[in-house]
Amino acid sequence: MEDGDIRAKMAALKATAVELHAARRQLYERAQENDDAIAALKDAHNKRRMKERAARVLAHLGDDEFAGVRAELASAGVAVAVECIGWTKGEVFTVSFARGDACICMRIGFLRFNDRPLPGTIAIGHGAGPAGCNTPCDLLSVLDQTYWRNHADGVGMPPTLCRVDVATEFVAALVAPLFTKASFEAHFGRVLATYDAGGATCYAAGGGRRAVMFACKWAASDDTHFANVYE
Repeated sequence: MEDGDIRAKMAALKATAVELHAARRQLYERAQENDDAIAALKDAHNKRRMKERAARVLAHLGDDEFAGVRAELASAGVAVAVECIGWTKGEVFTVSFARGDACICMRIGFLRFNDRPLPGTIAIGHGAGPAGCNTPCDLLSVLDQTYWRNHADGVGMPPTLCRVDVATEFVAALVAPLFTKASFEAHFGRVLATYDAGGATCYAAGGGRRAVMFACKWAASDDTHFANVYE
């Protein structure tokens, strides 16, 4: 092959390489745009589902079993708000109680690792939103009674919810319709297990003397569980 032919061949190959690189860049850019569009759709879907699930929790407060405490909250001028943060590996609900600028909140979390449920978490605090809840607390526990009561008094919470153990029970009962009993217990164990004590329903935990104030109404199936609602 003559030198001129070799140079012509090299020039043609270089031109082809330039075209291929340009095409590859265009494909990469299109793929990135497609990925961004998918991510945006997932984000919009998840935000919508978080709002829907927070709204379902708050709507549950309107059910008959909460009529008494609902009236107490209204009488005290305390507003209740619910925020949900969810993704495929977990879901956290924050229930806030506010009157004027004063606010106290409780966060309940359901997290997973490698598709296995992690122990459920509850945290309490003052201030709005999940960031305000920075003091860990156990379900039905009375260990943080003083901390909760001090801030609850500042908000003007009704007496029923000034007890931290009752407040944790209240929040658990609010989110219960979004979980089956089995899925809830996978995170929190059987701490809410009950028994009949001479006609009164009591919790088996803590010596069995704690009467149920807010019964949980569980979901019928796991279709409503966070693993099935978030992209």
